[in-house]
Amino acid sequence: MTQINSLIFENLDVDDDFRWLLKQRLAEDDVYNMFDTEVNIVSRETDLKQKTSLPAVTLSVFQSQSILPDDEQLQAYTPFTVEINVYTTGKGRVDKCIKLCNIIIKILQSSGQLPHYYCRGLRLESNNEVGTFLNDAERRVIRMSGLCYNNQKIIINRR
Repeated sequence: MTQINSLIFENLDVDDDFRWLLKQRLAEDDVYNMFDTEVNIVSRETDLKQKTSLPAVTLSVFQSQSILPDDEQLQAYTPFTVEINVYTTGKGRVDKCIKLCNIIIKILQSSGQLPHYYCRGLRLESNNEVGTFLNDAERRVIRMSGLCYNNQKIIINRR
């Protein structure tokens, strides 16, 4: 069956775009030198408890409103939330975690072309220290929000 109107929120494409953007920036020398190793961007399929080296970043994109099945193809824009978990370990892990969070926030607040979308930046909702199940690790959770214009493939911040 041919789809007449494809105005749906492609959360996997948005997720992939933000992962791509983070990988580009977090591979640069200043971030590498902060940890003397590469920051691991954890895939959607990886269980963090079992096989991830730190420092690590997880990322999830959530649609911020529920959609009725009949309305799914008629969605001109979609509010969404990006949740980023940042894990660091070792000496100075608290300061390094805060610095890494600040770098990530700056990346996601900037404008630019992504593989699938043009992003005009996300809005910071929260940046909190939280507990972690990993021994000797620091964890912070960043939540940012955006609005995706599905027909134009543009992401803006929600103010």
